[in-house]
Amino acid sequence: MTLNGQPTSRLIILPALTLFLLLTLGLLPVQWQATLTTIEAQQAQVLNYEASRLQEALQTQLLEEGPDQLESTLTQVGTLPDLALAWVADPSGRIVAATRLALVSGQVRQHLDTDFFALAERASKAPDKPFAPQSGTLAVVRPLIFPDSNANLNQYHGILFISFDTSRLTAQAANQLLASAGTLWLGVLLILTLLVLFIRRYVAQPLQWLQEKLAHPEQFDPEELKQVRASREIQALAQALGQAFREKNALAERYRSLFDCSRDGLVVLDTRQMIQLVNPQLCRILAMEPDQLTGKPFHSLVVAEDRESVIGALAQTKLLDEFHRETRMQKPNGECIDAGLRAIPLTAPDGGYAGTLITVLDQTQLNRQKQRLEQLAFFDTLTQLPNRRLMEEYVSRELVRLRRSGTQAALIILDVDNFKAVNDSLGHPVGDQLLVTLARELPNLLGPNDLLGRLSGDEFVILMPQTGQATEQSIDAVMAFDQCLRERLQHPFEVGGHTTMLNVSAGATCVRDPDQTHHDLLREADTALYQAKRSGRGQLAFFSEEMHTRAKENFTLQAMIRDAIAGDAFSLVFQPQSDNQGELVGAEVLIRWEHPEEGFISPARFIPVAEESGLISAIGEWVLRQSIDFLARHQPDLPGSFRRLAINVSALQFYQPGFAQQIRSWCQEKRVSPERIELELTESLLIENVAHAVEVMQTLRDMGFTVALDDFGTGFSSLSYLKQLPLNKLKIDRAFICELPRDKHDATLVETILSVARHFELDAVAEGVETEDQLEFLLFNGCQTFQGYLLSRPVSEEQFVTLLKQERPFEAWMAAIHPLASRVGG
Repeated sequence: MTLNGQPTSRLIILPALTLFLLLTLGLLPVQWQATLTTIEAQQAQVLNYEASRLQEALQTQLLEEGPDQLESTLTQVGTLPDLALAWVADPSGRIVAATRLALVSGQVRQHLDTDFFALAERASKAPDKPFAPQSGTLAVVRPLIFPDSNANLNQYHGILFISFDTSRLTAQAANQLLASAGTLWLGVLLILTLLVLFIRRYVAQPLQWLQEKLAHPEQFDPEELKQVRASREIQALAQALGQAFREKNALAERYRSLFDCSRDGLVVLDTRQMIQLVNPQLCRILAMEPDQLTGKPFHSLVVAEDRESVIGALAQTKLLDEFHRETRMQKPNGECIDAGLRAIPLTAPDGGYAGTLITVLDQTQLNRQKQRLEQLAFFDTLTQLPNRRLMEEYVSRELVRLRRSGTQAALIILDVDNFKAVNDSLGHPVGDQLLVTLARELPNLLGPNDLLGRLSGDEFVILMPQTGQATEQSIDAVMAFDQCLRERLQHPFEVGGHTTMLNVSAGATCVRDPDQTHHDLLREADTALYQAKRSGRGQLAFFSEEMHTRAKENFTLQAMIRDAIAGDAFSLVFQPQSDNQGELVGAEVLIRWEHPEEGFISPARFIPVAEESGLISAIGEWVLRQSIDFLARHQPDLPGSFRRLAINVSALQFYQPGFAQQIRSWCQEKRVSPERIELELTESLLIENVAHAVEVMQTLRDMGFTVALDDFGTGFSSLSYLKQLPLNKLKIDRAFICELPRDKHDATLVETILSVARHFELDAVAEGVETEDQLEFLLFNGCQTFQGYLLSRPVSEEQFVTLLKQERPFEAWMAAIHPLASRVGG
């Protein structure tokens, strides 16, 4: 049996033997000394006994017979076992008898390196205390009384010296010690053997079982430990390990289930970017089996032209950097899909690179929807001409070019006269076909560089970008077009089996000021169109000096706006917003102006003037501060359903340095959470500087403000940059709501906008909801938030506070509409 590669017996026996040897080596000197002490005590006892017996015999003999007879007595003593030497010395220190005849008549000093009188003193004071006169001997001395031959009363003391040889007894002690050590060794070895067997049976074998099971944790079954008869501690350890393995396996199974059930394709790569593992969704996306994918390099799934960039991006993950990118992947049948990739590096236990996890999202359908949405938003769905927003973009670009080149341009707006009569008499389908026919005819009358678009309804716009160096040349170009148009209109149009004549009014303007904007040109052309219609229709009108009077009026209006700002003459009203349960969830803040002489002045009149003059920043600041003050005053009145106030922000205000920090400081000053503020930005604002706009928007979001894109769907750039913009909400422009649900094009566009909002996880708000049919359509298509006259007109602050205190103020509308929506859904 082995444990961790070492024999179990070695792991147990070697430490035990080492300990035993150390103990034995430590105990042997102690036992040896104890044995010697015991034997010496026994020998001393025998020696004292023999000495006492001999002393008594010799003393009697001395007193009765004199010292001459002592030698025979000592000769008898010499037969004692282990006796080394015995002698008697008279008081003068002369040996008078000895077991060795050679010592007789000699002096004690000649035999022992000891003074006689010292021995005599020892004999008198310590007669029973043996001493070792030489190595390997043990001796004792006893006093003897020698009678005086002349006077019996005078006595002289001599000594009796007896010594034993201790070598036999020492050998006996060694033999006893060896016998004791052997017995100890046998006992310890027996105990050690039993201990080894016990440890081997109840510790080593269970630990070896655990070691073998830990090598294959998936086969771990703690119940098998009962067969090994382990200790309770090891059984408890095995039970704990078994529970840990079961939990680990359950967790791994859950992760595997999440991996397999993911709605996105997942693929795990090794450090060489080879596919190790794929989930079923990826197989479905690529129409391939797992064995067709595993073991292949990931870039082999990408179309050839994108492989190098994907390989480079994957190499970055080795630096523990993730990446996002879009690419095209190819199925075995040659079909390509648009795929969104997100690669996340996998970290090894030591913190190094262990591979890559890639999420593959099939964006083919989404991209098609985006293209369709872009087509719907940038181009008129009926005529396929550029819509207002796209034409505004074209005009803006052309104005930039004109500033550099110094050439002239002209803008024309066309309106079909009495088009409503055509719709009413022949029907909307015939009216639509008539607009399509006109859209096909107009390019035949234009130059190769002219641009044609549809503004809305029966209005078309024409941009003539290269009309010459002088205004007169622009006017001549417009007049030539108008003449061709009038000649064509003299012929009837055949539409849907009907023959009809058309008459068109036109308003034109020329670029006079290099600082003009597309808004200026469109406004001037629209003003001229209004003049043409007012002059009897079917005519062409140019924006003239006479129309500058209105510009002067705008200048006067600017002064009035400055006075209103200084005199705090504006007021706020609130356009409530409801969710689909009838809860009051927010409001859009609107500005109103009641002039003491002019009366009510519409925002549609003074806001454009304020924007042109730059006063819009001061107005915007006033609106923001008043809105924050309102929230600060009425925080206790805000119901749980209320989320935030929506406030429009102008481009000039938005791009001011420190705009985000300024709003935050106002909120901090009034202790209003930024989460209560929604900032509405227009699409035209964003396209002026997309990178800067994204930066400011992200800063606002990081501070907690909600960022909404206002009038969504009317712009050109919003869809191109939608995925880049850090938005929270889309507001569907009222232009798409007003004709719902009867206008199928608007209906399709709104459905698509709501779908895109859901995909990008953005809230959607429908503006201008005025009819139950509109509300029903929006509810049916998943819109969650609404505002418009159907629910409530803009109200004053007092009225709005009253609404805030009502529970579900719009519940009646929702309760009436929901059954209708469910029937439509059925």
